Amino acid sequence: MNMDSTRRPRGRILLVVGITVAGTWAATQWTADALGYASDLSGPWFKLQGFQVYAPWQLFVWWIAGYESAPHVFDVAGTMVVGGSMLAVMASVATRSKYIAPKTYGSARWATEAEVTTSGLTHSSGLFLGRQENAI
Repeated sequence: MNMDSTRRPRGRILLVVGITVAGTWAATQWTADALGYASDLSGPWFKLQGFQVYAPWQLFVWWIAGYESAPHVFDVAGTMVVGGSMLAVMASVATRSKYIAPKTYGSARWATEAEVTTSGLTHSSGLFLGRQENAI
């Protein structure tokens, strides 16, 4: 099997997962900022040069616990997550056209009439392989 054909699907999967996580993380950080980095946000995952960085999945914990108190904030955050996911799907579709799927399974098909004629299967002499019926 061609090494390149196995790397591309994995690369696309990593691309989609990466964009989705990045979109969710951006929405999480935006939500933390919109909520004023409130103390009930359970604290940052880590701090980077004084900047509080929250784990991407924290958004969903906050959403369940505090939607009623700030529905507009969570609606915007949800839109950001969906937008990131849509971007990931578009990236997957854009890179798919460059990927050529292996034809190991499922590539069989019926020959066209021109292919049958060109192959010499319509000659009256030789081994009988089958009968061709005209299409209706």
